[in-house]
Amino acid sequence: MTLLEVMEALWRRKWIIIGAVAVAAVIGVLYLGRLTPDYKSTATTRISPVMSQGVSTGVLAGVPVDVDPSIISSSRILAPSATALGVAESSLEGSITADVGQSQLSSTVTLTVVVTAHAPTPIQAQRQAKAVVSVYSATLDDVVATTLKTLQARKADAEKQATAYSTQLARSPGDAVIQANLGDAVSTISALNSAISSLQLAGPSATVISSASPGASTNPSTLVVVGFALLCGLLAGIGIALVRDRFDDRLHDPAGLSKISGVPTLIALPNDRRVKRHVVRLPAADIRRTALSEAIRSLRTSIQVLLPSGKGVVAITSVEPGDGKTFVSSNLAVSWARAGRTVILVGGDLRRPELDLYFPGAMRGEGLAGLLTAATDGERIDHERVEAALQPTAHHGLRTLPPGHSVDEPADLLAERALAGIVRTLADQADIVVIDTPPALALADASVLGAQADGVVLLALIGRSRRALIAEAGAALASNGAVLLGTVANREKRARLPRSYGSYYLTSESAAARESSDEGADSVRNTVAGNAGEQRSGTPEAATAVDSPLSRTAVNDN
Repeated sequence: MTLLEVMEALWRRKWIIIGAVAVAAVIGVLYLGRLTPDYKSTATTRISPVMSQGVSTGVLAGVPVDVDPSIISSSRILAPSATALGVAESSLEGSITADVGQSQLSSTVTLTVVVTAHAPTPIQAQRQAKAVVSVYSATLDDVVATTLKTLQARKADAEKQATAYSTQLARSPGDAVIQANLGDAVSTISALNSAISSLQLAGPSATVISSASPGASTNPSTLVVVGFALLCGLLAGIGIALVRDRFDDRLHDPAGLSKISGVPTLIALPNDRRVKRHVVRLPAADIRRTALSEAIRSLRTSIQVLLPSGKGVVAITSVEPGDGKTFVSSNLAVSWARAGRTVILVGGDLRRPELDLYFPGAMRGEGLAGLLTAATDGERIDHERVEAALQPTAHHGLRTLPPGHSVDEPADLLAERALAGIVRTLADQADIVVIDTPPALALADASVLGAQADGVVLLALIGRSRRALIAEAGAALASNGAVLLGTVANREKRARLPRSYGSYYLTSESAAARESSDEGADSVRNTVAGNAGEQRSGTPEAATAVDSPLSRTAVNDN
């Protein structure tokens, strides 16, 4: 798919994308509503050099100690911290963590401990971090005090031993063993004095270098959550829309209609809301010029070019019911009549005729069904009989052959050999014969009527007709001998004329001012129509002269 096709597909499926974005936004809001508030506060403390050795080795001045930072998340620290905060110890479990790092203090490398506390409010997180750091620092001080007591006890023991060895040496001055023991005791006392002195001069075991600040939220911000949700919804919507469009067999682009049918697309009729609401049924007869009425005139011209000598019989059918075949047939017939042609509109749809919606006063008489029924009964259908069945309309030059009474088997009735004679008779009595047929798909009626016409125009509805059915309808017409002149894409919402063409349309003021000129135009059409009826053997140039640019300006119909 090209970029343009992708953009068109996304525009067609815009409601899928909007729905996906809306669902994602709701999910994001629900997530924010169910999200538990969480705030984080940190405090950093520096361990003294002497204590850093104890933390690293687990031995302080020769005394085993348990001062590893992992105790911060144990009951040894959490219990007194909870007591200091006045909360249950369980409220701190899992919310306190510690990370160990290094810092440079003069020429000595010391350890730093970063305590992190999580709580539902920023103040609670700050208080918890402060309490844990304070308890941990106090615990280290207690360990130092306990270690000092142990060292002092060992020193007292060593002094007693040294005194005993001195007494023994005085009794036995030459005893080498006693002299050695005395030397060891003196060395132990010296080492203990050095260790005790280093502990006493070491200062605080831990110093807070970064106090706990009010907790910062760890939850994603509302803007981030909503933005991420909208982005995910947009991407999901685009993906769903493209997949949905890929598997959608409906016709969305008039340009694709010619590829499917194998014949040119004659016109894309714009979607007119007035027609859809049945405010206007015959825009071709309206003095106001609209995009739809101009498109009908363009379609009329295209068909006229394709017909032999600009005259003949054209059948209008569609892929499915409701595609607008009767609307197009009626407006084409009116458009030709306004161009000065003599036109006969045939109600060939004997199953669900709708011509009475457009020409309610011209549906009397036996109609096509009556003529074919009479032919089936053996009656002769001559020129006068067909002429008598035609009904006049309010549009000069336009007559109708109504569908007539309803029949049980329309396909069988249309298969009557008299149909060809009726169509030839009608072609002799008018410049253009327009046959409104049933839908071409799954019904033989359209193929039978199309085979009697000089050409068939197939309608497809934008946004509804399926590609496979369009191809099947075209093949069905061709297989029965019908000549498919082209296709028409109906209700194309993007079929718009540039704004620069607005000056070429009649405004309400100019329309009122030019109403009087229509009477003159009617007289011109009467003269041309009479000449066209009397001189049917004339040249094609004469027959089509009324549709020249000059004549169209004169009669004020386009």
